[in-house]
Parts: sequence; C-alpha cells; structure tokens
Amino acid sequence: MVLIPQIMFHLVKAKNLILEGAEYYMAKDYQNSIFHLQKINYKFKYSAYNNLKFVVLIESCVRLNDIKNTAKYFYLMNKSKFVDPDNKKLVRTLIGNGFNKNSFDAALSRFYYYHDRQKILNDIKFVK
Repeated sequence: MVLIPQIMFHLVKAKNLILEGAEYYMAKDYQNSIFHLQKINYKFKYSAYNNLKFVVLIESCVRLNDIKNTAKYFYLMNKSKFVDPDNKKLVRTLIGNGFNKNSFDAALSRFYYYHDRQKILNDIKFVK
C-alpha cells in the first residue's frame, strides 16, 4: 500500500510542473517553460500530460529557433507510446512552419538513419 502514495506524489508533481511550464509558455517565457517541462520523465505514462508536455516543449523550441533540441524532443515524442496522433500532426506543422527541410534533416541525423529521416521529412510540409 506504500506504492499508491508514491504514484500520487509523482502525478501531482508532474501536473504542477506541466502547469508551471504552460504558464511560462503563455507569458512567452519559452526558456523557463522548457526548463520546467524537461524535469518530467519522457516515459511518463499519463497520455494527457505527455501530449501537453511534448506540444509545449517542441513549440517553445521552435519559437526559440533551437533546432537541435526540437529534433531531440521530436525523437522522444515519436519514441513515446502515449502521444496522440493529432498532436503529432500538430507538431509536424509547427516544425514545418519554423524550419527548412535541409536544416531539420541535419538535426535529425543524430537520431535517425537516412531512410527513416526521409519518411519523417515527407510527412512534414515545410513552408520555408
């Protein structure tokens, strides 16, 4: 029975970190938003929290033009089993509006092989 209070503690802690990160994001303080959201484990099993965390993290990185961390969080989001496909589509749109294809391809090269990157890049509609 000791396990239930530990789970509740981690759930409340993650909820508070996500709310703080979202508040900083709304105030357009993207650096602090990323700082708070990075503290949450990416294997966190509650889908609503994971969905919000990855969308806010990636959008904050896009707004800061931080392509290296955007690629890292994009990789972690794709690796996670608990992310909604609609949120993945939203993130691909954000990346397509924020970066060009060649620079994002170079950033993804740390995480994916060539053919996997090409499949991912074909799904993203780049504006630039």
